[in-house]
Amino acid sequence: MRSPLDKYTSSTDMPRVQDTFSAAVIANIDLSMLDEWFSNEGMKALIIPFEDKAHDPVLQDDIGNKLLTTVEEITSSPKVVIAPPFPNSSITKPKQMPITYMASHLTNIKYKVLMSCHVWASEAITFYVIPTNPPCPDFLFTICSLATLDKS
Repeated sequence: MRSPLDKYTSSTDMPRVQDTFSAAVIANIDLSMLDEWFSNEGMKALIIPFEDKAHDPVLQDDIGNKLLTTVEEITSSPKVVIAPPFPNSSITKPKQMPITYMASHLTNIKYKVLMSCHVWASEAITFYVIPTNPPCPDFLFTICSLATLDKS
């Protein structure tokens, strides 16, 4: 019998996705929402979709439903809960809208299954998963707007 996980990314050598600082994924989320998220039962994981329009609040429910369906299938857990992000009051631009969702009500085993792959890809949605205590980035710098004098 074919495992439902076979249709998702099967490589275990996926690179870690890193942000500029460890709390970047929750930086623009309302603090009361974060308190509510962390009061949910069970193990928790942060989920960040690779969606072109993930910053659009109109699409939040659609993205949340895709994540819920996919995470339920990955973990074989119908009790998992996906909480959408809610921006803090200082957000003024669409690109500042938070895109981090939280999965909760996970058992330790289901959490380990979800965390076993850094990036999950399905036909419906692609996302990466990180623990609720995100690791510090292990890079030293980035290069922006690099230009050379070479005309070839």
